[in-house]
Amino acid sequence: RLEGSLHDGKNAFRFNIPSSLIRLQRRENYRIRTPRTSVHIPLEGEAGEQRSVITYMYDISVGGICMLDELMQLDDAYGRLYENCRITLSDRSVIVANLLVRNSQESTLPNGRKFRRIGCQFEGMSNQTRVNVQRYITNLEREQNARGMGM
Repeated sequence: RLEGSLHDGKNAFRFNIPSSLIRLQRRENYRIRTPRTSVHIPLEGEAGEQRSVITYMYDISVGGICMLDELMQLDDAYGRLYENCRITLSDRSVIVANLLVRNSQESTLPNGRKFRRIGCQFEGMSNQTRVNVQRYITNLEREQNARGMGM
């Protein structure tokens, strides 16, 4: 319930702080932390040979993923596009997506080991893949909530 009030001589609203709050994300898409699952990123070497770098997914939304580059093998420059990446979800399904680097943050673990969190946007994803990602997020959230309630 809002009430009119004055603060520093100006009109304001006043209300009691509730005993519990729900945290809302200020994002376009809901993001959820995922179990450790692999992301295979195909790269071309200097001599033209194909290789694959494996990172791990940290979280996912319909808009993209955050992955952990523990060996610091990837180019994390803003705008770098990784094509045909294979993301293995914890339900064992696989999605293939193009990942566009939107941000990167280097962190250091207490043991001194460094790693990068790389936030990537899905680029050119089909509607069906988008629906599959949303279904995965919904199921994962349902499982996490059930575990949190002791079910």
